[in-house]
Amino acid sequence: MPLVASLPVATRIAAFGILMVGVFVSVSSVLVSTANTKVQEGIELVREAGQAPNETRSHNRSVAETVKKISGSAVEQAHGIEEIGKAPGHLDGMTRQKAAFADESAAAASLLTRRFEPLATLVAVFRTSSGQSKARAHGGERQVAKAP
Repeated sequence: MPLVASLPVATRIAAFGILMVGVFVSVSSVLVSTANTKVQEGIELVREAGQAPNETRSHNRSVAETVKKISGSAVEQAHGIEEIGKAPGHLDGMTRQKAAFADESAAAASLLTRRFEPLATLVAVFRTSSGQSKARAHGGERQVAKAP
């Protein structure tokens, strides 16, 4: 007969209880160790999750700065395009102004020519150093006599 069978029931129950406590302690130890590991992993995940908003803010600032630079460049381009758009009108105005000046110069030259012809006729009667004067009056030549 086995030794356990000869022991009283209370002793057997106590031995079984002690055995179960040992198993419970072993299982509890494993469960506590696993729980500690999971808690440490959770703490690390929370730490990483806490850093994510900071990284997101940093990236958002970087994107905002880039958008601001792009916006500034777009404004500069718009001003440049506006200036380029004004240039042909400005050049056209200058061309018209020069054409008007050319017309005024031609009219003034024509007026001076018409006013100079009678003066040239009057001046032609004066003698030159050789004693004679040739006058051109309306395309013809005439000799002016020497004065006594």
